[in-house]
Amino acid sequence: MKFSILVPVYNVERWLEPCLDSIFCQTFQDFELIAVDDGSTDGSGAILDRYAASRPNMKVIHQENQGLFAARLTAYKEATGEYCIFCDSDDTLEPDALEILEPVIEEHHPDILQYRIYMMKDGKKSDFDRQWFPDGWITDRKRLFQVLLTTYELQSMCKKAIRRELLDCSLDPKKYIHRNFGEDFLYSVPLFVRAKRIYNLNRQLYNYRVTSGMMQHFREDYYREYRRCNRDVRPALKKEGLADWESLLGVHLMHAAYGAFHQCAHLTPPSVTSVKEPAEDPYFRKAFLKVRYSEYWSEISHHERFALLMIYRKCYPVLSLLIRMIKRIKRL
Repeated sequence: MKFSILVPVYNVERWLEPCLDSIFCQTFQDFELIAVDDGSTDGSGAILDRYAASRPNMKVIHQENQGLFAARLTAYKEATGEYCIFCDSDDTLEPDALEILEPVIEEHHPDILQYRIYMMKDGKKSDFDRQWFPDGWITDRKRLFQVLLTTYELQSMCKKAIRRELLDCSLDPKKYIHRNFGEDFLYSVPLFVRAKRIYNLNRQLYNYRVTSGMMQHFREDYYREYRRCNRDVRPALKKEGLADWESLLGVHLMHAAYGAFHQCAHLTPPSVTSVKEPAEDPYFRKAFLKVRYSEYWSEISHHERFALLMIYRKCYPVLSLLIRMIKRIKRL
């Protein structure tokens, strides 16, 4: 079996059939599909069972709701393919995605084959990620981790074909139950550390559907969850041996703190009370100083740097004014 396509499913009845159809209509058919119904309360589980009844290469697992990380872990423990591909259940694959990936794998045998993503919104496709590397082997590991840790563009598990043996099946799902944010980050950092042969393909083979989105509403645990992820990947990242790994990891935490601040615009009335959590957090304060006096501070946008500085200095009146301005501009 060449590919195992792993699909975690939770309450996506509206989008699930297009996702499954995009997989079963692939022009290259040497694959299995493993779908994990993570405690759906809508009709998603029934749709999966209906598809599986007539498709011998599809396996459905029903489990109690544990969250995306645990559902993916369940899926790849069941995988038997040479390479694993992740597909979120409200997204789709391009019809020839596997056909394009297969000869590259046969020729180069990478640990990770990375490709690109389209964004789908209102029936239209557009670029979702940048072309960070040329086609071919990624040999500059410092640059690889710079992009991974200072942007969100290499983190998605849905833009990677991964050699199955590279996946860590020893992880305890109970440790990651109901993790709300940063699942891709938790997976990707250790994977890139373990991978020695990473191949980049600048072809858009995956369609990310913009629906609600985690940044479209306020989540009180947003910063807390990303902080937790940030700390969880430290041991793996330390093994990579980058001289400035702590500064790079600090940039990731800065983006998390700014994201928590920006979410405050979705409150009515807007409030920055939750920003006190990173402002008072010793881990954030240490990381802020590490990044502030590193080469990576200039890579953070001007408006984000200003907001982070105000968070560090606990200037809540200024932050409140900024949030009201953001709300007015976006008309939230």
